[in-house]
Amino acid sequence: MVRALVEAFLYPLADFMATVDGSNYARFIARISPSVDTQSAEFREVSEGINEVVGRLTRALPHLPRRVAVERIDLTFNMSVSAMAIFEQRREDENPVVQADFDTTVDHLVDLAVGALTAPQSAHKRTRAKRVHASTDV
Repeated sequence: MVRALVEAFLYPLADFMATVDGSNYARFIARISPSVDTQSAEFREVSEGINEVVGRLTRALPHLPRRVAVERIDLTFNMSVSAMAIFEQRREDENPVVQADFDTTVDHLVDLAVGALTAPQSAHKRTRAKRVHASTDV
């Protein structure tokens, strides 16, 4: 169920990103805003579907508190747009770091998203104070 919902979320988004303005749209979106807003005019064509999938996906993650599920979904969405933007940049620069084509990259994003969303909530609470304190104890 989670995989099907992630696919319903990412595949249309990837198709949308790949067809706008010569495939540089993900970079454009990633640059204009640190957080992707699916309610913005740029996403008008896909926002209704995304909202439906987010609602269903939130309910499909009963192992997480609702707030954690929403935050993970948001992070997943934003990281996916950033990853598509990186793909576009590397393609333009002819950077051979990753040999995968766009469709394979999106398939990797689906796998990563499913793993992230289905992972249990960590009991570890990392705070800046703990990190700073730990680094001065050496």
